[in-house]
Amino acid sequence: MFRRIKFITYIIFILFLLLTNVTILTTLALSNINIQNSTTVDSSNDPNNFSKYNPLLAAVNTDRPANSSIIDKEVPPESNFLPDPKIPAVPIQLPVQKIIPSDDIDFSKPMIALTFDDGPSTNATGRILDLIEVYNIKATFFIVGNRLETSSVAKALLTRADKLGCEIGNHTYDHKDLSKLGAEEIKSQISHTDDLVKSIISKNPHLVRPPYGKYNKDVVDTLNVPMIFWSVDSEDWKSRNAETIVNIIKDNTKDGDIILMHDLYSSTADACEIIIPYLLEQGYQLVTVSELFYYKEIELNLGIKYRNAR
Repeated sequence: MFRRIKFITYIIFILFLLLTNVTILTTLALSNINIQNSTTVDSSNDPNNFSKYNPLLAAVNTDRPANSSIIDKEVPPESNFLPDPKIPAVPIQLPVQKIIPSDDIDFSKPMIALTFDDGPSTNATGRILDLIEVYNIKATFFIVGNRLETSSVAKALLTRADKLGCEIGNHTYDHKDLSKLGAEEIKSQISHTDDLVKSIISKNPHLVRPPYGKYNKDVVDTLNVPMIFWSVDSEDWKSRNAETIVNIIKDNTKDGDIILMHDLYSSTADACEIIIPYLLEQGYQLVTVSELFYYKEIELNLGIKYRNAR
């Protein structure tokens, strides 16, 4: 009897120990769950939850332990998704001369731009305009402003060039080297000529050619317009000889070129009588500078220098 009681007591003691251990383990487990829940980031209030600021991050799981370095490494700040304010979304474009596409232009054929500086003059401009009208071509004239103030003939020539569809560019007021001038005088050289041209043909020039082809950073920053140079210099100003002018143009011209001449000299007009029909026979289409870039699908941008359309 005594042995039976001892055995039952032993069994009860063992069961008690087992029950106690189970209770302890259960309590510990529940405590662990509560601890984990208390350290989980609430994504609705977490300042590091960048998905609420940027939809690109909406799919990112931000329910990570607080203060975890994973957040810093894998979830970038919202500023990283914003465009750099120093980089424009699109390049700034100059509102250049409006081009009306001509049915006469053949995109499969080469084209060039004849340009004339320093006029209008009574020596050559009228004769060159006669050729432009006869051959139904176009050219670009870079005007020196003071000529328009001192000559009614120059005004009439400017008007005629515009009516023939030629482009009028700005070559300063009195042909000064802009690289040697201050900002205010640079502006004056251009704006004065702009005003004179507009008073005659009701249009502002869209393009500038610096005299002597000289410029520096101050000129570029001050004007902030497309500056048109050249890829073929006829050197008519040096030779004053029609044959020499013609040979230079024949030997050096190719598709997309801008050819420099001056409508000051009779020899230049003489050369045009030869070179214009020659270029047409070679298949070149003679267009204005803005047309050349338009048809070549090259945009004229502010503050950029152009020598050709290639």
